[in-house]
Amino acid sequence: MLESPLYNSRIIKSFTEYISKYHPKVDIILILDYAGIKKYQIEDEGHWFTQTQVDQFYDMTVKTTGDLDIARKAGQYSIFSIAAGGFAKYLLWYMTPSAVYNVLEKVYPHASRGSTVKAKKVGPNQAEVIATQNPGVKEKPYQCQNRLGTFEGITKLFTNELPVVVHDTCMHISGDRCVYNIRWKPMPSFTWKRLANYSYLLGILVSILVFATLPPGYSITVFLSVIIISMGVTLYQVNLEKNELETTFKNHGDTANNLVDEINARYNNSILIQEIGQATSNILNIDNLLKFTMETFKKRLDFDRGLIMLANRDKTRLIYKTGYGYNRDEEDLLINTEFHLDNPKSRGPFIVAFKNQQPFLMDDLGALEKIVSERSREFAKRLGVKSFICVPILYEGISEGILVVDNYHSKRPLNQSDLNLFTGIALQLGISINNARSYEVIREREQRFRALSENAPDIIYTLDTEGRFVYVNPAWEKILGYQKEMTIGKLFVDFLKTEDTERFVSVLSYIKGKRQTITDLYVPILHKDGTKRLFHMSCAPEADSEGNLIGVVGIFKDVTDLKKSEFELRESNESLRREIEERTLAEAKRAALERQLRQAQKMEAVGTLAGGLAHDFNNLLMGIQGYATLMLLDTKEGHAHYEKLKNIEKYVVRGANLTKQLLGFARGGKYEIKPTNMNELIKTSSEMFGRTKKEISISIDLESKPWIVQVDQGQIEQVLLNLYLNAAQAMPGGGNIQIETKNVLIDENDDQYRYRKPGRYIRIMVKDAGVGIDEKTKGRIFEPFFTTKEMGRGTGLGLASVYGIVKSHNGFIHVESEVGHGSNFIIHLPASDKAPKKEKFLAETLTMGNETLLVIDDEADILNICSEMLKKLGYNVISAGSGAEAVKVFIEKTEEIDAVILDMVMPEMSGGETFTRLKKIKPDVKVLLASGYSVSEEALRIINDGQGGFIQKPFDIQKVSSKIREILDKQTPGSVSKSLPFCLSGKAPEYDVRHNQNPD
Repeated sequence: MLESPLYNSRIIKSFTEYISKYHPKVDIILILDYAGIKKYQIEDEGHWFTQTQVDQFYDMTVKTTGDLDIARKAGQYSIFSIAAGGFAKYLLWYMTPSAVYNVLEKVYPHASRGSTVKAKKVGPNQAEVIATQNPGVKEKPYQCQNRLGTFEGITKLFTNELPVVVHDTCMHISGDRCVYNIRWKPMPSFTWKRLANYSYLLGILVSILVFATLPPGYSITVFLSVIIISMGVTLYQVNLEKNELETTFKNHGDTANNLVDEINARYNNSILIQEIGQATSNILNIDNLLKFTMETFKKRLDFDRGLIMLANRDKTRLIYKTGYGYNRDEEDLLINTEFHLDNPKSRGPFIVAFKNQQPFLMDDLGALEKIVSERSREFAKRLGVKSFICVPILYEGISEGILVVDNYHSKRPLNQSDLNLFTGIALQLGISINNARSYEVIREREQRFRALSENAPDIIYTLDTEGRFVYVNPAWEKILGYQKEMTIGKLFVDFLKTEDTERFVSVLSYIKGKRQTITDLYVPILHKDGTKRLFHMSCAPEADSEGNLIGVVGIFKDVTDLKKSEFELRESNESLRREIEERTLAEAKRAALERQLRQAQKMEAVGTLAGGLAHDFNNLLMGIQGYATLMLLDTKEGHAHYEKLKNIEKYVVRGANLTKQLLGFARGGKYEIKPTNMNELIKTSSEMFGRTKKEISISIDLESKPWIVQVDQGQIEQVLLNLYLNAAQAMPGGGNIQIETKNVLIDENDDQYRYRKPGRYIRIMVKDAGVGIDEKTKGRIFEPFFTTKEMGRGTGLGLASVYGIVKSHNGFIHVESEVGHGSNFIIHLPASDKAPKKEKFLAETLTMGNETLLVIDDEADILNICSEMLKKLGYNVISAGSGAEAVKVFIEKTEEIDAVILDMVMPEMSGGETFTRLKKIKPDVKVLLASGYSVSEEALRIINDGQGGFIQKPFDIQKVSSKIREILDKQTPGSVSKSLPFCLSGKAPEYDVRHNQNPD
């Protein structure tokens, strides 16, 4: 709550009045600056200060005055200060202290939000006030003393004497509240009034007694004496009460005048805002608007002078437009003085307010002299400026000019409310100035349009919503013979033949309903002489400023003669064109099929070669990976060879990534097929790519409910990243990549996809705004090792692998591009009815085991490496170097072997044949397939046919530990795991991984 507005400006102002009166040598500005308070803020009764500000104000006040009891004294004085203003006026209405304390709870929040008070009368001439802090507020002891002094002042307002205040309970000593018991002396007039009442009663009793006991002569004398005495007491009481009231009102004689002034000011402010608001709506000339504003200021506001300056068209100068209150010499000075907006050294208040777009209130020109130039000081001196308000005139964040007012004669202090008032008026002026400028632009455009329309050779027209002519230009009469007066107000269809009427009624209804423009329409219109002329018609909906349709606007272009010639030429060439088209189409289809066949054969041959190379290379990488892994497991991190072995693994990963591209091109790149939402894959890959290419922006337009596809997510992600990279490289200076997905249905009658398999597809488009591709390059763009980049800048496998991966997923890809117009790569992937499954994540630690595994591989090195890895994981390993040997071992040790790791590519007996024989021996055999190729159709059949999985070579120990554990933990019906007890609980022991993992 330290920074919350809690205390009204009247409190601080009453302090400053007290200091000025009783400590005149103290610099009040110094105290205000220390507290971060502006002088104009304390002049504003609507301003509030924070706890921090009032604390700092009090600390500096005590320091400069040396008066430790100043808070209480200022409180006593506050009720009689100018700052009390309306507050004191309000209290006087209640006439007695008791009445004031009855309403104190309602009045107090207008001065302080820091605490709450409750007051009650506890006896004759006595009241009790309880003050409690509001939640979050921590008032200081001096504020308690100031409050006590204020209560004393309230009582003195009526009794002219300070009351006795007992303050035994204080929240700053103990407890959570302050209790003030206030007693005051009864007013003398009240005592004499009571005495007068008693004298009347006593006189009546004495008169009755006298009339009963004394003779009539004596009784009348006594009776008159009693009456005279009673009247004397009454007259003295009335005179005393009058003197008390005179004393009270003498102390506050100016309050009524202040109240009237305040009412008048508020009335004039409200009328000012109303009049300027009306003017901004009705006056569309800027000069007239500004002059009216200044005249209204002069009439309604208590400011001696005012002016408005606007920036010139180039925003390099502030130009004086109008003002009031200046004599001829002063106005000449304003007109002839240049205020430079383009000079960075300009520091005048007008320039600062304009550039910084902040209102400016200066109540002490002496402070301004320290920061402005000599030229600005001389300017202010010549105008006799002492204090002023300057606010920027803004529209939509752009400075248009400034509004300035000052008091030259009255010297009335400026305050925050004044600043707020002029800030609001300046905003209204900004809007009005822009409206006036917009009106002028519209008027000029209308004049230009009318000049163009009046001289146009074609007919320009507008229709209302009923289809009646609102406007036609002179070309209408010149071409069709109808005078303008004969046309305006008539229906458009009145100038058509009966058989054309219905068609054009429908056209106009379509334009109104769809709000669309029509540009390719021909309409026959009747000439005044009855002949028919043909026009090319364009028409568009016309809307008002709020978007409501008000009619149709368009052009009629006379094409009667042109169409007649075109028709004759078209008839003579139509038969020839059809024959040429048919022959050309047939030849083009034949050539296209031949090219596709040759390209497919070439891609198939190179793909087979690339796949074989990738397989052999993966086997080599498997050996390197395995030995490096085994050595790392036996090497501590601080060893000299540790980092070198880690680097070997990194190079293995890079080599494996290269073989993935080769396998992708060879259409062998499907590693793990699963149902996939392409939208999710595109979001992930585009966000990842966007973080690496800050100069590229990516916009996506995705199908709301895309069909699911069966794909290898890693390979399709590679396809997308290759296309993103290709698009980015086509825009070296940066640009935007557009990505779109859409469900499409291809049927056998679709000419564009005549040779594609009909069905449901997801279409993915990746579009750039780059340099484009020429026809020659387009024909070879998907060929392996073909690249347009410089030597060493690319392998030529990127788009080739994209092509291969898409083909391997039974999809197809093509490119649309023109030089200078960017490229659009379009992929179609067949949709699937399967639903996506939740992802399973590999553990970051090794999982161990104690089962017996049969490892089968025709390469001895890989067989040894796999065996060593598995032994490190705790497994019992039986190895076999061929399919035949494996079958023999499996027959002998069927019950002992828990799972098989089987290489897919082996001579003589292949992995597939080996699996078939093992399954005959043990139908529920668990098999983990391994291959330098990716998942083949045969591998998928094996996985789906048994308790199996697949692992891609090269693999590391972490990957194989996870995969083999996954296979072993699959439970077949009726089977019991032979693993250690920890496997039964579903939690395997962990082994720290100290080397990089090869990504899937």
